[in-house]
Amino acid sequence: MKRTSVWWFGPFRRWKAALGGLVFAVAVTVVVRATIPDAAGVIHGCYSKPGSNLYVVDSAVSTCKNGDTALTWNVQGPPGPVGPMGLSDGFWKNDLKIFTSVNLDGTPTDVETLSQLPAGNYMFTATLAFANSAATFANVQCILHTSDNPPVFLSNGVQTTVGGTANSFGSMTIVGAGTLTAPTDVKATCASTGTAFTQQSAPTAIRVATLTVQQ
Repeated sequence: MKRTSVWWFGPFRRWKAALGGLVFAVAVTVVVRATIPDAAGVIHGCYSKPGSNLYVVDSAVSTCKNGDTALTWNVQGPPGPVGPMGLSDGFWKNDLKIFTSVNLDGTPTDVETLSQLPAGNYMFTATLAFANSAATFANVQCILHTSDNPPVFLSNGVQTTVGGTANSFGSMTIVGAGTLTAPTDVKATCASTGTAFTQQSAPTAIRVATLTVQQ
């Protein structure tokens, strides 16, 4: 009975001691990993000049050996250059299915509107078409602007001439850019020195991350 007790508890004590050592080693490993790098993401190290040996230390509990030089470096390096611009937002007024001809004369008339564009930097393009069945010519002038009061002009004025023969047509493309500080409408407004009729048009707006206007 006594011999059996020695045979049973002897290996049990050795197994228990080994398990305790393993648990302690795991616990130590967790502590080291939790503090290197430190809370600010900085790795603390040391190097020995004679042997050029490099080792890391937990700055909260230890320092470099006498004669060794301390070094620090960050887990995250300095920011790199700005990458390419991501996707942009596009806005297009679809007049292909709903169209009403507008009679233009000397009075400025809104012929196209991009409604409630969000704030941001924009590039604008508006392709406008006109018709005139009269024998006389009509000179049509158009410009892009916001609906603010006073308006913010987003392009130079562009003009085209239609008329002279029956069923004559003319078109223009207006290119502009600008920054909208709040949601607003962007309009293409036109006037004519003679009678002209608007045709189906295609205004577009593209919101970009940055806008540089060269003079």
